[in-house]
Amino acid sequence: AEYQFGLGRLGTFNLLRFTLVVCGAIFFLELPLSHVVDRVMNWLQVPHPPQETVITFQKYKRPDEIALFMFTAVLIVPVIEELFFRGFLYAFLKRFTSTRGAIVLSAGVFAFAHVNLGSALPLWLLGIFLATAYEHTGSLLLPIGIHGCFNLVTAVSLLLEKSTS
Repeated sequence: AEYQFGLGRLGTFNLLRFTLVVCGAIFFLELPLSHVVDRVMNWLQVPHPPQETVITFQKYKRPDEIALFMFTAVLIVPVIEELFFRGFLYAFLKRFTSTRGAIVLSAGVFAFAHVNLGSALPLWLLGIFLATAYEHTGSLLLPIGIHGCFNLVTAVSLLLEKSTS
């Protein structure tokens, strides 16, 4: 497993450095992109309700529920999803197509597996970025860290939205 997923290939310092840089990029790219996609969908009058997990999070009132949700979203889900989408699916697709094709296809499956039209484009771009990070480092640790940052930025923005409503 360590060989296939490259878990030992990225040092702690490089992992933290790359993850923090990418977290900043996600903050300045993901939130505006999601806002633009939302406005375009509204303009086109395409229904795009929030993801089911967002609806669930919005219902939470107790701090322990919110903390458990954030822990799961930031630490548990990225590990599980990266093991599947990059560690298994991307590696599988790469055996039957080009690297570029495997990146685009695995990212598309990742995006549409979230079953939400409004988030499909941002998630597809994130999936491309995650697969590219995996391809260049040979380690799942960086995509897991990036994915965790993406979920953290999203969860914090939802938490801030919750506190103002």
